[in-house]
Amino acid sequence: MKRISLQTLTLRNFKGVLELAVNFSDTTKIMGANETGKSTILAAFYWLLTGKDEFDRKDFEIKNTHRKELNSQSHEVEAVFLVGDRKVKLKRAYLEDWQKPKGQSQKVFKGHHTDYYINDVPCSATEYQSKVDEMIPGSLIKLVTNPMFFNSMKWDDQRRGLIGIAGEISEADIFTQITTPENNFSHLKEVVASGRYKNLDEYKKELAAKRLLLKKAAEEYAPRIDEAKRNRPEPLNWKVIEKQIAYTRGKIAEIDEQIADASKAQLEKQKGITELRNQVFGKDVNLSEIRNRIRTGLVEKQSDGAGEMASLEKHIKAIGEDINRAVEDIKRREQAIENCQKEVERLDQLIEANRANWSAINAEKFQFDEASCTCPTCKQQLPEGQVEKTKADLLKNFNDDVATRKANEVRKSEQSKAERARQMDAVIALQSSIAELQATIDADNARLPYLQQKLEHLQKENKAKSIPDIDAAVEVLLSKNGDALNLQDEIIELRTQIEIATAALGQPMTFEVEKIEKVRLTKELEALQKDLAIRETIEKADARIAQLEQEESANAQEIASIEQQQFEVEAYTRAKMDILEQRVNRMFRYVSFRLFETQVNGGIAETCVCEYKGVPYPTLNTAAKMLAGLDVLETFSKHYQILAPVFCDNRESVSFIPECSSQLISLFVSPADTTLRVEAA
Repeated sequence: MKRISLQTLTLRNFKGVLELAVNFSDTTKIMGANETGKSTILAAFYWLLTGKDEFDRKDFEIKNTHRKELNSQSHEVEAVFLVGDRKVKLKRAYLEDWQKPKGQSQKVFKGHHTDYYINDVPCSATEYQSKVDEMIPGSLIKLVTNPMFFNSMKWDDQRRGLIGIAGEISEADIFTQITTPENNFSHLKEVVASGRYKNLDEYKKELAAKRLLLKKAAEEYAPRIDEAKRNRPEPLNWKVIEKQIAYTRGKIAEIDEQIADASKAQLEKQKGITELRNQVFGKDVNLSEIRNRIRTGLVEKQSDGAGEMASLEKHIKAIGEDINRAVEDIKRREQAIENCQKEVERLDQLIEANRANWSAINAEKFQFDEASCTCPTCKQQLPEGQVEKTKADLLKNFNDDVATRKANEVRKSEQSKAERARQMDAVIALQSSIAELQATIDADNARLPYLQQKLEHLQKENKAKSIPDIDAAVEVLLSKNGDALNLQDEIIELRTQIEIATAALGQPMTFEVEKIEKVRLTKELEALQKDLAIRETIEKADARIAQLEQEESANAQEIASIEQQQFEVEAYTRAKMDILEQRVNRMFRYVSFRLFETQVNGGIAETCVCEYKGVPYPTLNTAAKMLAGLDVLETFSKHYQILAPVFCDNRESVSFIPECSSQLISLFVSPADTTLRVEAA
């Protein structure tokens, strides 16, 4: 255990205190009226160690605010500590920086700097801080010296601090507490052991997200099942209908047989008529089957969406957008062609100017003034040999200059020609791309009428699907069905043949009554077959309803499974919190901590509330807060093996102080003491 005690504390020109030296013992009382310097002592102590005051402010009034003429002097705090059996002297000095700029007579204020001393030896800020950390780590200074500090921290920071000293709780301890014969939490154990999740909160979020999706899906099943049930036709007595169909067919067969057997003399002729009638009957049956298929198809398509129509509308819109983009591209390319052509015109002008310049340079003639060849000193004509040499040199220079300038004009002209060629190539490429874009536009425009016509056709079809009268819709579609029309034509033709053949048999055997009965029975048979076709529609609806109900049941089971997993997580969390809370509270003599709370929905929310005798810390009186703070400070001091000076401010409000292992410095408000009075026990 490291014990640190404050021996002396000296303030010089610090926060209005000109000079103050205080000697301390294991238990020290400092008494004084308001504004006598008690809080200044506390601020000086923390500033010496941290560079901040007791409120953690770095920028606070260190300098004298009343006698500002003293501010140019050093503002110092010095203390002697006994660390174990070693004395350590620390000093921090805050000074103004004044400089006299060059050319000025007065000094100018430039800012501040801080000097540091260890055992009267100057040192750097890094060395000073290292020494302080060696005594008390910076993160622990207020925790082990200020009883009010811990409970002023944010609750989550308090919670982390408590968990840090309580130690980790093993998963085995938690599972031992929550496992029952009915539930061994095997799934949660597998999740925790798998390492798939960084922590249990991540797993809880995943479960909550899955449950939300399943709940949303569950809300959709009931409407879908109800819709399927509403679209399901009412069932009929199928056995009765089948018997009626068989009976009706039998009666029709009997009538045919009666007609066939009515006259033995006309049997051979009647056979032909009977065959024709059988064909009519077969085609009637086929026609009824077509009618039933059309009806079944309409019923099945009643709930079909207009997906193809929406897809076609999207396709038409996309083509329109492609055309618009292509038109805009053509405009941009035409503008680019215009710019290229302007550039070509400009380059042609440059090339023409280069040619004119080259011709002008080429026409220049060398001129030499021999009279100018005089000595600059004596003004006499230079010797003839020297004149010729000068003339030759000037001629060479003239020719070189002409050649250089002509070459420059040629080079500029060639550059302009090359650029002109590039611009013309760009024009050709742009014109080609415009032609390609225009071809694409023409092709798209050619496709649009067909697609629009197809869309209109689909819209009409979609509208036809919503016709409320299915029987009328069946007859409309039947009138457009090629097979049905052929059957109807064939039936008419066969019946015509029957009528002709019957007329040829003679008048005595007309069988009018039987024919009328057969027509009635045939219509009755068609109606019965139409009713029987409803059974297939009902079977499909029942299959769909059963499928949705099965999916709904599976979804409900999955929700129950997720909720069971959430329950296990809550039980795990609750057990962990119980163990943690018990472990934390065993470390304190007077206070206890509530580390979680149960919410209205039954869930568990993390918290951290210090309580004394069941009363939350924020509502305690000053004395109880001091007692609670000292209890917390004592525990943290013992955990970190550091006993440091403890400052108890507003000590006059507290009559009982619990036993404290650290050096105790109490600050009392005493109106009678107009200057500070120190009692060291």
